Amino acid sequence: MCDITGDGEEDTITHAWRHPALGKLQICQSQAAIVAPGVPTNLTSSTIPDIPGVPTTLQSSFVPTIPGVPTNLTSSVSHPTLITSMAVGFLHGHMVAGGAMYSSGSTHMDGRSGTSGNEFIKVAHPTLNSGVSKVDTDYNSTSVALKTDGSLYKWGSSATLLLSGVSDVSVGGDHVLIAMTDGSLRGFGDNPNGELGALANPTANPTQILPTMGITKVSAGGGFSLILENGNLHSFGKNDKGQLGDGSLTNKANPQYITNNVSDISTSAKGDHSLILKTDGSLHTFGYNYFGQLGDGTTTDRNTPTQIVSSGVTKIATGIQHSAFLKSDGSVWVMGSNRDSALGLGSSQPDQHTPTQLVSSGATNVFAGDWFSAYTTSTGTYVAGNNTVGKLSVGASTPGGSTPLYPHTPTLML
Repeated sequence: MCDITGDGEEDTITHAWRHPALGKLQICQSQAAIVAPGVPTNLTSSTIPDIPGVPTTLQSSFVPTIPGVPTNLTSSVSHPTLITSMAVGFLHGHMVAGGAMYSSGSTHMDGRSGTSGNEFIKVAHPTLNSGVSKVDTDYNSTSVALKTDGSLYKWGSSATLLLSGVSDVSVGGDHVLIAMTDGSLRGFGDNPNGELGALANPTANPTQILPTMGITKVSAGGGFSLILENGNLHSFGKNDKGQLGDGSLTNKANPQYITNNVSDISTSAKGDHSLILKTDGSLHTFGYNYFGQLGDGTTTDRNTPTQIVSSGVTKIATGIQHSAFLKSDGSVWVMGSNRDSALGLGSSQPDQHTPTQLVSSGATNVFAGDWFSAYTTSTGTYVAGNNTVGKLSVGASTPGGSTPLYPHTPTLML
């Protein structure tokens, strides 16, 4: 059945239903639902009505069994649509699906108050229910959402408009980098290592770091920064483990030119290593390598980019101590620390010092972050790793339980 829920607050979802077994909110379907294998028939409905104000693209007409999850945990509502952006912190997760923003895990991080952090709920924030292109978050307290119109919102107890005219954004361990549509660079946060260039420490509001110079992409790490300028990679900030890739171990407040012909860059908010994707499809890595996250077969830190894959790479992602990438054949590869099954290879598998195949085909995107990895296929988004307080949105370990399911291998997100 479909119950109308909500606490009357302006920033809560009002058209949802609560799964009797899982105790979580789900967007209702508009078409007939089939009986999910292993789920009692009284948990499914054959006449779920349309939901006013919710696009039909967020509604599903069929319910697949979720691979890797016991059938008695299967929800009678599938994930609304494929995730296009995903960011996960210590106790929270944010994602974009169909241009709308969703959140899971600890609710004090995502604008919904008065709700238990252990309900494993996933709802669209009304302020950002369309036109969202990217979300990002740090380990604890700062989250942002970028819309296709260039508006940037800071995400916390509520969504607040921060800037307009933004082309890219990245949240680091204690700082935020913002690429503007005019090609300039702004930032705010702490700056003890020069990760915000010559700005004051701290800088509370978005402030210009570099003038217009063709900056298109940014990636903020644990005390260091990467920027992409017309295909040229520059770095600045903390460098004790070779994070800048400039051949030294000295912190730099001024941008250092590293290499050219770069199409994408990736580092993690709490991480000390980076992945760069070149225009020829080759993958290069540098920085901290204690867990083999650079994928070069060693555990030796690298202070210059090292080629790992010569061609065929299309997307890259980094976690705190692991890495993932997608190839043109639809395969997903992982490397580095397997703490909390972050690599998705199973809990018994050790750290991987070279790229290890997670899935052989069918993937269209890849994500990684705070001890998790994820990839999308035509059937949905699969996640593995740390699911503290349900932040990966895969449900509880027992029906109606408060203990989150920890997916050791790729599991379909609810």
